[in-house]
Amino acid sequence: MNHPVVEHCMRVYGLPDSARRAGGGATLLVDDAYRIHVVPSAQGWVALLARLCGLPRHRGEREALLLHCGTLAFGMLGRHAATLAMDRHEENLLLQQMLRPGFAVGQFPETLGGFVNALAVWREIAASGAAS
Repeated sequence: MNHPVVEHCMRVYGLPDSARRAGGGATLLVDDAYRIHVVPSAQGWVALLARLCGLPRHRGEREALLLHCGTLAFGMLGRHAATLAMDRHEENLLLQQMLRPGFAVGQFPETLGGFVNALAVWREIAASGAAS
């Protein structure tokens, strides 16, 4: 069975079958700029994931970027639902928001809007951290 949040996205946003990902998720393209993956997870959870930036290969640059972003993320933990993560290959910095089991799909547009707003801010933060 497919996750209700993923099915909601497929139906409401008119996503083609090509938007469906391996593992039962889907990919949304918002404002022609933000690719957001809706990924079912264990025990009924769903993750919203988006790539912020690639991580530098040079250790010093990588550590500086992670310190810059991590410091800001720590300060935002109590106020924002989205947080930073890395992909499993530790090549990309991601923004992630977890939706609890039983999440009401009627709340998805508002949740998605908040995630996109956070994504826009975090992309700027990541870019400024990579440039410094």
